[in-house]
Amino acid sequence: MNQGTQPFSKPAVAGIYFVAGLLLFFPIFDLITNTLPAQLGNVQWRYGFAGLLSGFLHTPLLGMLIATLAATFFRDRTVLQILAAVSVVSAAILLIVMPLFILDVLELRATTPPERVAAFQAGALFALFKHFTATIAFTLLGVGAFKTAGAMPRDHGSRKRRPDAVLVKPRKGSKSHRKGGDSAE
Repeated sequence: MNQGTQPFSKPAVAGIYFVAGLLLFFPIFDLITNTLPAQLGNVQWRYGFAGLLSGFLHTPLLGMLIATLAATFFRDRTVLQILAAVSVVSAAILLIVMPLFILDVLELRATTPPERVAAFQAGALFALFKHFTATIAFTLLGVGAFKTAGAMPRDHGSRKRRPDAVLVKPRKGSKSHRKGGDSAE
């Protein structure tokens, strides 16, 4: 091992991606299992689903952040592009969900007892705020990941993960940076 470097083992890399995956998939699984069977024609179901979604959003967002940071750090261009696409698609879905949620809120507000309207509106506004902030975060994360992946050199032929991913790269021109360690004097 070169001085100034700290390699990550394959299990460490796998562990980072695994934790990110747990943060991504368990909240989505919980949301789906808590809202089955789907009743898209029922305004109360749609409102409840969108409300629950707002509560589940930020944990998968954290998982996306961890996975994106890991893919960037480990220079894993393909994973970074996939994560970027998932982030942008997530933002697009939320852009569709938000106006539909507003329409459902307006429809349900008319049937809400007067003494509960203020609490109903506050809850709906907070859920909408969560949707909005997650949309911004997914958009920034996705666009940033696409740009970062685009700036990475293409991996010509070798799809194997580099075992020498390091925290600190050796400086250009240093002995450890030259191929084979030989100096060309």
